[in-house]
Amino acid sequence: MTKNTKNEFKKDEKEYIDINYINTSEGIEYLKKIGWKGFVFTQNVHLSKKVEKNTAGKSDKIEVEKTDYSKEKYLECKELGNTAGLNVYSGILLYASGVKDLEKGIKKYRGKCDVLMVKGGDLDINRFALEKDDVDILTSPAFRRLDSGIDHITARLGSVHRVGLNLNFSDILVKKGYEIARLLNSYQRNIKLAKKYNTPVIISTGAKNMYQIKSPENLRSFLTTISNLEYAKLSMGQMNNIISYRTKLKENNVLMYGLEFEKVEKKAENIEKEI
Repeated sequence: MTKNTKNEFKKDEKEYIDINYINTSEGIEYLKKIGWKGFVFTQNVHLSKKVEKNTAGKSDKIEVEKTDYSKEKYLECKELGNTAGLNVYSGILLYASGVKDLEKGIKKYRGKCDVLMVKGGDLDINRFALEKDDVDILTSPAFRRLDSGIDHITARLGSVHRVGLNLNFSDILVKKGYEIARLLNSYQRNIKLAKKYNTPVIISTGAKNMYQIKSPENLRSFLTTISNLEYAKLSMGQMNNIISYRTKLKENNVLMYGLEFEKVEKKAENIEKEI
């Protein structure tokens, strides 16, 4: 990164928010030190079906929800964030093997977090997540795929329903050789589709430990190599936009985004006069 680009980055510095799994004081302080203003503390929720045999020897499908979600974990992490001067938001990442499981998971966990995410990869899962207003982010749509996991139809759905595509930088860190090139190619394809249909694109570290943490400057430099500087700036601010959108929806006088009713409060004296 050149000096001019670095200076431009500092001038353009906003409320950059990461998505990761960091929950230690050391990690949170480091996030603050390298320029993050906040992060979404992510907890995974696995929705699956366990197969067991009954007394007749036949297989019964019993729905089992394996989860590491804990409100207490989030509150502890938030307290550490407050001490370090960093905003911490609650995030849940849903893993589902089918659309029915995912639909149940969305209904159950939407009200329990600030940011609801879906782990992609399966085409049906990708599409279902992108057409749900209650989902904020589809992450890793190309997971275990030879293609990018997104086409013109699903990119348009993401735009209509305000569901962002997350480019998880930690996905690259665990790849080798040709796999890295293929993943970068899928990123470029999805960015191209996102630009065409105005679908939000987010980039995050997805860090699970100190060694995977990257600065906002590092991520924006990476985005610039696969898109351009202006688009990198836009993507870096999308996470803040998503949180602002969800915060707005939680207000009591908001029926839906863009549709609010005005609260009219009358004094007791005026009410008595009218009666």
